[in-house]
Amino acid sequence: MIGRFLDRTRVRWSIGVALPVAMILLDPAVFHSRMLGVGMPILGRVKPFCYVATAIAVSVAILFLWRRRPSAFVSGILGGGAVFATVLGCAILPFSALGVLLLGLGLLGFTPFLMAAVYSRMAKAAFPPATASSRRLVAFALGITVILGVSSAAQAAASRALRQSLADISTADAALAGRGVERLRRWSMILDLEGLIAAYVDETDPDRRARIASAYHELTGQDAARRAGELND
Repeated sequence: MIGRFLDRTRVRWSIGVALPVAMILLDPAVFHSRMLGVGMPILGRVKPFCYVATAIAVSVAILFLWRRRPSAFVSGILGGGAVFATVLGCAILPFSALGVLLLGLGLLGFTPFLMAAVYSRMAKAAFPPATASSRRLVAFALGITVILGVSSAAQAAASRALRQSLADISTADAALAGRGVERLRRWSMILDLEGLIAAYVDETDPDRRARIASAYHELTGQDAARRAGELND
């Protein structure tokens, strides 16, 4: 009964495509802190991995729903998306359970499990119906490797960009600091810029601290000292 419901085309489009996009755009606390206001995002540090994994899963889901062609490789990517959504749901589960008490807001935190269920059903539907061969199994494994590997590479690259940019911004070289700010601007769509606040708080040199605060204000329009104070309250 539940399986047939999850296999409906409208449900697949709603939960497998529209819901992940809505979660990113309306995210109140997982990768942003726009609604809870004062706290650090729950999973801000792994935002690059999660955003890229979501983008890949949604894109492949659209491709499968549009073409409807069996593919072990596509099945593997959707299966990897199901694993990712399950891990994401488990990671925010304690916060979701607490958030239920806040006007039911925490119920949004259970949506990754819905996504995981839909992606797993789609992965099963996408796998070629013939008896599984070693070639199909390899293609399936490759699909899982692609979604998790590309997302991991994005996470590593974004983390490296943040570290390098902080090192550049902290120098007295205005040109180098400017390049650091521009690098962060390029990565800002998937990078958690609250990492600048952590560096600002840990920095003991007043000049370097001022440069970090200036970069944070340029990138976000917010005052670093005020934001650091909010996080310490």
